Amino acid sequence: ARFHSRSVVVDEAGRRISVTAHSAESVFTLMVVTRQAQAFSLALSLQLSTAAAFINKPLLPMSKALTHHQPQMSAAVLPVAFTGLAAALAWRATSAASRAQVAVLASTAALALVDLGPTAAAQLASSKRANKIVPPASSGIAKQGRQAAKTWRAVVRFKVLGQLLSLTWMALATRPKLVLRGACCLLASNLCFWIGGAARSRHNADGVLEPIPDQLARVIFIADGVICALALAASAAPLGSRRQSLLAKFYSMGVLLGVFENVPAFIANLPVLLGLKSRPLPPPFESES
Repeated sequence: ARFHSRSVVVDEAGRRISVTAHSAESVFTLMVVTRQAQAFSLALSLQLSTAAAFINKPLLPMSKALTHHQPQMSAAVLPVAFTGLAAALAWRATSAASRAQVAVLASTAALALVDLGPTAAAQLASSKRANKIVPPASSGIAKQGRQAAKTWRAVVRFKVLGQLLSLTWMALATRPKLVLRGACCLLASNLCFWIGGAARSRHNADGVLEPIPDQLARVIFIADGVICALALAASAAPLGSRRQSLLAKFYSMGVLLGVFENVPAFIANLPVLLGLKSRPLPPPFESES
C-alpha cells in the first residue's frame, strides 16, 4: 500500500490507496481463513486417529462392565467380622447380670467363632465359584443347574446377612429379652436358609452341585428349629423367672452341642484363618448351619 501511494498521482491517490487497502484486507482475511482451515484439518485428523484407536481397542461386555462396579460381599472378611462379633458377645458376658444370660452370650460367641464364621466364608466362596463356572442356559438340565447356582447364592447371602445382623443386635442389646430375641433371629436365619432350598442347591468348595441328603437336612432343620423355639420361649418368659433361666440354659446347651461338633473342623481350618494356607478345606455337612 505504501508503494502504490508513492507512485500514483494526487487526484487518483484516494481511489488507488483505497483499492490497495481493500486488496490488503482481502489478503489478510484469506490468510486467517487458511490458518483456520489448517487448524480444523489438524483437529479432525486427531479426532479420527483417536476414534480409530478406540474402535480397535477391545471392549468389555456390558455384563462385566456392570458387575465390575457392583459392591460384593467378600468371603475373606466374614471370619474377621464373626470373630469381632464373638469377641463383643464374650465381653458382654463378663458383665451379665445372671448366669443364664452369661450362658447365652458365651455360647453364642463360641458358635459365631467356631461354626458360623468359617461356614459362612466357605459357603459364600462356593456360591461365588458356582455362579462363575455355571454358564447361563435357557432350557433343559443346564437351566436347572444354573437355577441351582443362583438359588445357592441367594440363600447363602440371606443367611449370612441375617446372622450378622442378629449377632450385632445381641451385642448391642441392653436387656436380657432383647438378647434372647436376637438369638431367636439368629436361628431363624438358618431356618430360612433351609426353607429357601439350601439342601437341594448346595454346592461344594469347587462350585460343583452337591446336594445334601434330605434326611440329614431334615435333622439339621429340626435341631435349629428347637433351639430357635427355646430362645423365643425364653424371651417371652417373665424376666428373672426360673422358667426363663431354664429355657436360656437349654438354648445354650443346644448351641454348645453344635460348637463341640465343629471344633475338629475349626482346628483343621485354623491355618487358613491365620493366613498360613490359601484354600480352606470343604466343610462337612454337619457344619452347614
